[in-house]
Amino acid sequence: MSMKDIPQTLTDIETALVLDAPAEVIDGHFERLLGLALSLPHPDAGKVAAALWQVAADVATTPSAQSRFEALSGALRALHRGSPVDVTPLLAAPLSSSPAHSTPGASVTAPPHAEPQAEPLDALPTFEPGERALIEEFILESTESMDLAEQSMLALESTPGDPELLNATFRAFHSVKGVAGFLRLSQVTRLAHAVETLLDRARRGELAPERSFIDLVLQGIDCVRRLLTWLAPQATGDAPTGPCPETASLAAAAERYAPGQMPAVTPSSSPALSVSQADAVATAPEGQARRPVPTQVKVDTEKLDALVDLVGELLIAQSMVAEDARLAGAATTQATRNLAQLSRIARELQRAAMSMRMVPVSGTFEKMVRVAREAGKHTAKQVTVTTVGGDTELDRTVTELLHDPLVHMVRNAIDHGLESTEQRRAAGKPEAGALTLAARHEGGQIVVEVRDDGRGLDPTKLVARARERGLIGYSDVLTDAQAYQLIFLPGFSTAAQVTDLSGRGVGMDVVRTNVERVRGRIEVESVLGQGTTFRIRLPLTLAIIDGLLLRIGEERYILPTEWAREAIRPKADEVSYVFGVGDMVSVRGELVPLRSLATHLSTGEAGPRPENGIVVLIEGGGRRCGLIVDELLGRQEVVIKGLGDALGQVPGVAGGAILGDGRIGLILDVRALLDRAHRADLHVAA
Repeated sequence: MSMKDIPQTLTDIETALVLDAPAEVIDGHFERLLGLALSLPHPDAGKVAAALWQVAADVATTPSAQSRFEALSGALRALHRGSPVDVTPLLAAPLSSSPAHSTPGASVTAPPHAEPQAEPLDALPTFEPGERALIEEFILESTESMDLAEQSMLALESTPGDPELLNATFRAFHSVKGVAGFLRLSQVTRLAHAVETLLDRARRGELAPERSFIDLVLQGIDCVRRLLTWLAPQATGDAPTGPCPETASLAAAAERYAPGQMPAVTPSSSPALSVSQADAVATAPEGQARRPVPTQVKVDTEKLDALVDLVGELLIAQSMVAEDARLAGAATTQATRNLAQLSRIARELQRAAMSMRMVPVSGTFEKMVRVAREAGKHTAKQVTVTTVGGDTELDRTVTELLHDPLVHMVRNAIDHGLESTEQRRAAGKPEAGALTLAARHEGGQIVVEVRDDGRGLDPTKLVARARERGLIGYSDVLTDAQAYQLIFLPGFSTAAQVTDLSGRGVGMDVVRTNVERVRGRIEVESVLGQGTTFRIRLPLTLAIIDGLLLRIGEERYILPTEWAREAIRPKADEVSYVFGVGDMVSVRGELVPLRSLATHLSTGEAGPRPENGIVVLIEGGGRRCGLIVDELLGRQEVVIKGLGDALGQVPGVAGGAILGDGRIGLILDVRALLDRAHRADLHVAA
C-alpha cells in the first residue's frame, strides 16, 4: 500500500456511491482510505478522511452534504500532492446530525446529482498566495481530464455499446467537479455537474449515446476548456480578463436533453465520423499480469529546458577538453581511457535529458480526430479516420508547433481532397472517405503523414491556377513534384469559393512556414483519382542538430544533414554558365544551379571555382541547389544556440553552435538558399 493509491481509492469510493454499491464494499474503501490518509505527513489528513466517511451517507439527500463531500475529497487530493491546504474550516463545520453517522462504517447510499448551492456565476473567490498553486494544478489536471473525456466520446461514436467509454467520461467530469467545488469555483462546478448528470442518465440506460448526445457532451468539454482558460490568470494572482464564458444555456440544455433533441444547437444531419485507433491499448489476456503503470512526476517545462541547456554546455566543455592539443600530447593511456569514459557518460546524459522532452504524438493525433469530425459535419461528408504510430515520440516543442499544420492539412483533405458521397459512389469508391494520420521513425527523423483516398491533385490545374494568379510565369515549366509545391505559396488556392474551412489561400502556406520553422520539410505525393499523401519530415529534437561541417576560407559552417543529398567534385566540362542565371553543374544529365556560399553570406572572399572546390547538393520541397565550398570537414552533432537579440535575423543563417575547439560555427538557413536558387531552376526548365 502506498500514498499514491489515495486518488484511486477516492475514485473507487465515488464510483461505488454512484453505483449504489453494498455498504460493506463502501466501508471497505473508506477503511483503506483512512489508513492511507494516516500515513500522510499532514497531521489532519486522517481527520479529513474520517469527516469524508461520516458525511458520505447524507450526500444523497442533502445538497450541502454533497458540496462538503466534494470539498473534503478535493482537500484530501491536495494533501496527497503535498500542496499547502488549510483544512481547519472544513473540519470546523458541523458533521451530519444523523445518528446513523456518529461513527464511521454507517451504511451509505448513492450520491446524488443534486444541484450545488447557488452562487453568482461570475463571482470568483479570493485566493491566498499559497492557494494559487492549487489553481495551477487544477487547470493542468482538468485539461488532461477533458482531453481524456473528448477521446472517449469520439471513440463512443464507433463503439456505442462500450460502457467503459461512458464511465471514463463520467469520471473525468466528476473529478473536475469535485476539485472545483473544493476551490469554490461555482462556474466550473455547475457546468460539470450538469454534464455529469447527463452522462449518468446514459450510464443507467435512460439515454442512448446517439449523435446529438455526443455533440452535447463535446460542447460541455469545450465550455469547460474555455472556463479553464479564463481562470488561468488566477494561478499568478491576476484577475481573469474579459467576461466569464457563458455556461447557463449549455447546463440547461444538458438538464432538458431528450433523445434525438439538441436544445443548445441545431442537430446536424451530416453523417457520423468513425474513428479507428490502430494504437489502441490491448487488454492483457486472462491470467496474464498487466504491465505496471510507471510512476510519473510533473516537472515545470522551464526546469526541463534548463537541464537540457546545461547538458548541452557540458557536452561542449567535454568536447573542448577532448580536442585540446596540449592535453592530447600529454595524455597517458589512463587519461585517454578516462576521457573516453567521460564522453560516453556525457552522451548518455544527453540522451536521457532529451528523452525527458519527448512526448508521444498520439495526443496531437487525437485532437485531429476531433478536427476531422467537425470538418466532416461542416461539409456533410462521411469520414473514417485511422491513426497509426501514435506512440512515436517527438520533442515537446516540435509537437506543439505541429498542431497548426495538421489542423490545416486535415481540414484541407476533407474540404478539397475527399469527394462528396455522390461523387464517391459514382467513382466506385466507398461512401465514407478514408483519412489516415501516421507517424514513424525513419533515418534519424520523425515522419508524419496525412493520407486521403480522395480525388488527388491535378498538376495541370495547379500550374494553370498559379499562372492566373501571377505566382509563376507563363514560360515556366514545372515537374509534377514542383507543381504540387505550388499549393504552399502564399495566396494560392484552387477553391471556387471561400468557406469557413478553406479557400483563402493562407492555410497551406502556414503549414510550410511552421514545418520549416522547426527545421522540417514537407513532401507531397498524389495520384489523380486515388488520393494524396502529405509527408512531413521532422527532427527528433530542436536542441541538437546533426550537420555537415563546411569550410569557407578560415570560417566553418554547419549544414543540416536532412537537406544534404550528396557531395561531388565536378570536372571543368561539367560546369556551364547560363546567361541571366549563373553557373550550372550537370549531375547525371540534369542541370543544377550553383551558388557560392562565400558570395551568398558576403564573407568578403571570392570563394573557389566549382571545379576547384566541393559542391554539396541540397534539395527540399522540389527545389535543389549546389553549394560551392572550400572543404567538407566531416559530420558532427552540435548544440544549437540562438544568435541573440543584438544580431537578430541574419539572412542565410539559422543559428550558431560552439565547436569542439571553442570556435563558433554558423548554422545555415537552407530554405533561404533554396529560395534564391528556385527562380534559376524554373528558367532552366523553360
